[in-house]
Amino acid sequence: PRFRFLLERFKSRLPFFGSRQIANSMHGLGAMMYREGGPWVDMVSVQTQRRIHEFEPQHLSNTLWACARMQLQDSLMLRALLNRAVDDINRFCPLDVSIITWACATLKLQDVEWLRTVVRARLEFADFSPQNMSNFVWGLATLRFRNDNMVLAVGREASRKIQDFIPQELSNFCWALATLDLCDNLILRAVAEEVDRRDGEVLTWDPQSLSNMMWAYATLAVKDDPLFRKLLDGSIARIADHDTQNLANSSWAAAMVSFRCSRWLSAVAQAAVAKISECSTLHLAQLAFAFARLCFSGEAYGLFPAMLEETLGRIEEFAPQSLFDVHDALVYFGALAHGQGRIERCLGGYYEDLVRRLQEFAE
Repeated sequence: PRFRFLLERFKSRLPFFGSRQIANSMHGLGAMMYREGGPWVDMVSVQTQRRIHEFEPQHLSNTLWACARMQLQDSLMLRALLNRAVDDINRFCPLDVSIITWACATLKLQDVEWLRTVVRARLEFADFSPQNMSNFVWGLATLRFRNDNMVLAVGREASRKIQDFIPQELSNFCWALATLDLCDNLILRAVAEEVDRRDGEVLTWDPQSLSNMMWAYATLAVKDDPLFRKLLDGSIARIADHDTQNLANSSWAAAMVSFRCSRWLSAVAQAAVAKISECSTLHLAQLAFAFARLCFSGEAYGLFPAMLEETLGRIEEFAPQSLFDVHDALVYFGALAHGQGRIERCLGGYYEDLVRRLQEFAE
């Protein structure tokens, strides 16, 4: 009741708000992830546009952060905020730059003018905190905006402050490099050395950070056995907390760099069977590919019989490549005999469709 009362007061007083009041109110709503739409959104948009020249850098970053948290997609308000940010970037602190870039990425708003302005500003990344750097490069990668010199400059500073990074920040930075297909050996080596330095602490890291880090190294084709040993030890310690995406991504990554850990594969087989119905078709394909490539059948846990049953029940949901991966692993481990079963008939249909398309293209 108190929140509703305050919200009604906010709406009634909004026409009299200045930039500070707008930014503070929006920040509070964003912190609560308030996502109920209504006329108040239009009112905020109008008042923001009216007062836009009063907005200080912190007001802009707080308001855009709130829009991202609440998924407010009012194009006129966002345009006004970003135009103001472009004009005023020379007064921005590192936190403001990283928050606005993060907000654009979260809103899937690829504002090229903002990104180009950031490049032209020649930012001093020595002033960025680990969280600022991590959020900044994550935002660039999510927006698929690649500027190698700028990201490498961030990487140089990150490697100097690597001991101050928390696991999620290390993971996000690695994920960003892999998404941008930028193999920065300096920061990747610094991350690997930092993981080794933290030793037993890795056993307490969250599964997503561990999984994303392995996925990044594998995507960049960087083979580092000591690193994968540490990360998989951490993953085994937290196996009960893994969701199917983390199980699949970590297994795929280990397979891609040919790092075979029987303890990990046994733990995954047992966990995957228990959560088999939660797996997406892509996750099933990744697991099938990884276990086949690492020659581990998971027979003691009935992994492939469970995978066969799940695949037959959802065969129409599979993308062609995913179904091929699952089929090949099932055949390899003897869970599926060669013949004219449902899976092979479906794959035959994909093949015939491909041949038809090629013939049409040739004609």
